[in-house]
Amino acid sequence: MTYSLIPFKRNETSLEVLASASIKTDLIELKYELSGPLESIMIPDEVSRDRKIGLWESTCFEFFLLDKNSSSYYEFNFSPSGMWNCFFFKKSGNELSESPCQISKFEVDKGANYFELVIHIDLNSLNQEFQNIDEFLVNLTAVLEKEKLSYWALSHGLEKPNFHDFKTYVEIKKVR
Repeated sequence: MTYSLIPFKRNETSLEVLASASIKTDLIELKYELSGPLESIMIPDEVSRDRKIGLWESTCFEFFLLDKNSSSYYEFNFSPSGMWNCFFFKKSGNELSESPCQISKFEVDKGANYFELVIHIDLNSLNQEFQNIDEFLVNLTAVLEKEKLSYWALSHGLEKPNFHDFKTYVEIKKVR
């Protein structure tokens, strides 16, 4: 299912930000699409597929994967530059800890008024407790940098942006 992400500040309406997540056999496919006047958004050129901490400090796309039975979850960060990272949390509020998860696809397509990112996450690279796909909840989010950062998500439940708020997570589509 494709979702239209909502900006935390409602005046950020000149852009359309779409995101989807689906499970296909042994991978999670993510797709993020931006359309509209993108010239004011800082979208870096592709440079590498290295892992880097702190991608959320500029334009990046994020994916959160929660095991609803244990409160353990993953946070994935993807920069248009090709840099990415993955963190595993035993519960919300835990210290940031990089995880050895793997991605098998990272594709960027962009033009003057559109940007598209497609990611494949290898399900077999996740912790053992993340093997029951029927127990997954997800959050699809984006941080877009103009003069300041704007925060986009499926919904916003608190007084400030918080992508770790489990109340805003949804079930993931399974494609068999």
